[in-house]
Amino acid sequence: MTLKYIFDLDHCLYQDASDKAERYAIAAAKAAIEMGAPLEFEAARLMAAGSFRAHRSELVVFERDFGLDHRQFVKRYHHHALAEFTGTFTSVPRVRDAFNVIAAADKLVLTHSTSEWAGAVLAELGMMENMHESHILYQDHPLVDFRSKSRSEDLFEDVFDFLECSASDVVMFDDLDSNLAIPYRKGATTVLVHWGKAASPAPAHVTRQVVDIAEYFALQPM
Repeated sequence: MTLKYIFDLDHCLYQDASDKAERYAIAAAKAAIEMGAPLEFEAARLMAAGSFRAHRSELVVFERDFGLDHRQFVKRYHHHALAEFTGTFTSVPRVRDAFNVIAAADKLVLTHSTSEWAGAVLAELGMMENMHESHILYQDHPLVDFRSKSRSEDLFEDVFDFLECSASDVVMFDDLDSNLAIPYRKGATTVLVHWGKAASPAPAHVTRQVVDIAEYFALQPM
């Protein structure tokens, strides 16, 4: 069986900008105000930043305090985030080339971002030339339906079925080890991308740690 490769997108196929927190807070503030949060922009921005520090998400506090619908909120958030980041994504040539050489049928991007963000970012990174659009599974994709990689067992069953493979035929890459726990339990090879800040010791559900995906393929040529 040919191996299948599942990739996270953000901070996995490219490295986050140093000021990403500030930009994401701006995007969350704009989206929250659009959806009716009764706040001035600066108050909303500070609220978003505080939400990220407390919950690792700029959105949680707005949804809790103002009852904003997550599905609509996250889409508006990524719309504004894309405006903040477009033109600033830095493609790492060795990462781009390692990704592009994989056959389109054998790779899939599984991301917690939304449709507007995912395709645009991959295009800006130069990673769409050998990629099936149907293999970009974003949060609002019908197959994903806003399920979480860190919490949904069924999500991975559906993804493996989509790829027509078993978990043992899958190598999954992510920058968050929490997103690798379920696929590891199901039998996939799990690779943590750390960009030079390796976890020590590596969590038990991480098969290998690498600086970037190119390092993995340099050690494990296809």
